[in-house]
Amino acid sequence: MSFDKDLNDDLIKRVRYWAVYTQQGMEATFPDAFCTISGKKDEARFISWKTSEFYNKIKSKAVPVPEEWQSMLPNGVYTTPDGMTIEAIDDPASQYLLVDFEVVARYQKEDLRLDVRQSQFYLDGAAFFEKQLGLSRPGGGGGRAIRVKGSQGGDPTKTAAETDGRGKQPTSRGAIETGE
Repeated sequence: MSFDKDLNDDLIKRVRYWAVYTQQGMEATFPDAFCTISGKKDEARFISWKTSEFYNKIKSKAVPVPEEWQSMLPNGVYTTPDGMTIEAIDDPASQYLLVDFEVVARYQKEDLRLDVRQSQFYLDGAAFFEKQLGLSRPGGGGGRAIRVKGSQGGDPTKTAAETDGRGKQPTSRGAIETGE
C-alpha cells in the first residue's frame, strides 16, 4: 500500500500518523492521530518530531497498552502497575519503534490581506466616539492613526513618515521601520 508522504509543498496538510512496534512476534500498532501542517516540512523531521512526541506521551503515562500485548509484553517495555498504560521503553526495545504517516488532505492557504477600507472604518469610528464621548486612549495622549501613501481613505500626498511625525522611514509595503 502506498501512502501520500509529500510534505514539501506550501499547502496546508492534514496528516494522519501512528506508531508501530516491529519486533518479530510482538508487532503492534498504536492508535493513530491527526495533525495539521502549514508549509513545507521535511519527512525525516516530521517523523523525528512525532517520535519525540510519542516518547513524551509514554513518559506522561498517556499511551495505552496495545491489544496485541495484553497477554505478553516485549522485553524492555514496562507498564504502570495496573497494566493499562506504557510507562517506559528501554533502548533495546526502542529500536523496534517507528512512526509512519500519510497526508490525507491538502488545502489552499488564504492570503492574509488587511482590508484597508474596513480598518479605516474602525479607526474613524473609534476617533468619532472618542471625540463625542470625550474619551482618551489608555496610557494618556490620544495617539493617531497613520495613513500610508497609496492606501484608500488616506491623504495620497503624505508618506507614513510625514504623517507619523516621528521621522521613521516607510518600507516598500508601507510599514514604518523603527531603525532600532
